[in-house]
Parts: sequence; structure tokens; C-alpha cells
Amino acid sequence: MQAAPPPPPAIACRHFTRNPMCRPLPANPQVSPYSAAWAAQQAQPGRPPAFASFGSSTAPQPGDRSDGSFPLYADAGPGNSIVHVVRCEGVSYSAFICEKNHVAGIRVRIPRGAFPQGNADHHLSIEDDAAKTEFDFWGASAPSDDPESPLVALTGGACPYDGDGTDCSGSTATGIATSLGAIDPHALVRAEASPHGTLPYAIATSALCASPTWVYPATFSDGSNTDKTPACRDGLGANGRPPEGVRYFLDVSDAEVDATANAPYVKALLRTLDREHFGGTLTDTNWSGAPGLAFGFLRGDDWSALAREAGVSAAGGLPMTTNGIDLAKKLRFCTNGTC
Repeated sequence: MQAAPPPPPAIACRHFTRNPMCRPLPANPQVSPYSAAWAAQQAQPGRPPAFASFGSSTAPQPGDRSDGSFPLYADAGPGNSIVHVVRCEGVSYSAFICEKNHVAGIRVRIPRGAFPQGNADHHLSIEDDAAKTEFDFWGASAPSDDPESPLVALTGGACPYDGDGTDCSGSTATGIATSLGAIDPHALVRAEASPHGTLPYAIATSALCASPTWVYPATFSDGSNTDKTPACRDGLGANGRPPEGVRYFLDVSDAEVDATANAPYVKALLRTLDREHFGGTLTDTNWSGAPGLAFGFLRGDDWSALAREAGVSAAGGLPMTTNGIDLAKKLRFCTNGTC
């Protein structure tokens, strides 16, 4: 049997333009009074101040495309897709979310060859142009070529294209935010080749220390268990960690970024994060134990090229040191997700 062609990657912010992650930072961002404490915590004093950037967390397995990156698949058309019925097998709160979001039992058109994220979360995001909806699943199984076989997931949500992307909070803390703001390798390759090139959206970011509270555009937080993490205990109580959904940025200019001795792809990411562009959004908790802030990559062929350029394995991580920029001094957290 001939292998199915790789499904096309989607374009972040093609839909959901009302989501604040798709809008540049305002001219005068409103910085939280706790910003300095949060920045010091995320920068982890005593350790190298760096973002822990990752593209994948699981090595590809023979015959599949499970590379750990965040898969967001564009509609491949009826001829290259299979319609599956969604079956939710989550327990407790996961099952409740699946029912609440009216995902259980619906029919979703999934591109042939689509594959969920390879690590423990198993995210899978599908754009269905016929339904004018993006479907986001968490704990998803690999779709079968058999149309009689259901797509099994722990939970999921459905986001209409004309919404702001916050009404399908079954997949991530901010609904579609993990797929919406994950780094698109194709866009990054274009950005690093252009003077002052940036990604056209706020970068989705996870943190070791996140609050159990949340702000718009988040709809819930999974940061409650970080109370048990020694690095997250700072005596500030409920305000000790940034809430999920909060926007942040680097208080530096493009000129300051360009003056650093960073690789082109790192400069493109730093320019995206600086005060002249989009910044980032805290969308999830990073349970890897890595200090600081971590990024995820969308699945794309250019990811392997970027990894080779950086001298790392595509199944490992893409290093992102911030040469010349002190995160503890330049990182700013806003009061909410819109700044």
C-alpha cells in the first residue's frame, strides 16, 4: 500500500484573528506589579538565563511521524482525508470537558497521514474547512486508515473559525493557543532570512512555574501542582507565579536584538518577543523540569533543516541562549493576556 503524502501544515493565525495572540503588542503595555518577581523566578538566578526551546521530545518511530512537535494540520480536502467519529475516553474532568464542548460523537475530516504529538500530551489539531472549525484534541490516538475506526482522545474541543479561539478549552489552557502560537518552522526560516523578520503571532510558551489562576485568553490553568516544585516556592502566595494566559515580552528593541551575537533563527525569535512586535503568551505548564520558559514547534519539514543548522538532532532540542539579553532584567509580564 502506497504511503499517504504528509498532510499540509496549517498557517498560524489564518483564522481566529480576534485572538490576542494574533495581535501585536500595544504601544504602552500594562506591566504587572509582580513582573519583576516572575521574571527573576523564570530566569532562575544562579543558572544560565536562557529560554529552553524545544522542537520535539520523542524520537520518531519507524513508520510514523511522531516527532514530539505540535501537529496542526490544514484541511487536505475530501480526496485526501478520512471522516472519523470522535470517541472520548477521558475520565472525570476530561470527559466532562469533552461533553461540554460537544465533541464526543461528532464527525471530523482528518487528513490521511495525520499523527498526534509524540510525547505524553498527544496533541492533535485539525482544520476542517467544510465545518469552518478547528478541532483540538488532547491524548489523541493515531487516526486509522479505516473510516469505521473512531478517533479516540481523552478530551477535545471545537473552535469556529469566526471565533477568538477560546471556546474549545479541551486541548490546552487557552483553547487553540498551543497550536496557534507554536513556532512554525516554515515561517521561522522565512523570518531569519529577512532583515528584522519575525513570526506573525505571540509565541506559545510553557513555564516550570505557573499559577493555578488564569487570565484571558486562557480558560483554565494546570499550574496548581507547581506548589510542590521547590523552584516555584517564593513566599508570594497566589501572586507568586504568572497566571496562564498572561502575555509577556522582552523590553528590548529590534536594534538591540540585531546587535547580539545570536544565530539568525534565535534573532528572529527574540525580535518576535521584543516590545516592537508580539511577545509571547504563557499557555501551559512545563513538566520537564527545565528552568525558564519553553517553546514548542509546529510539525514541518523545515524543522529538520533548522536542527541540522544548529547541530542538534531533530528528536532533541533547538538551543536558544539569549546572548547579550539578561532575562531577569528585560523580561516583562503584563497584567493580562492582551497587555
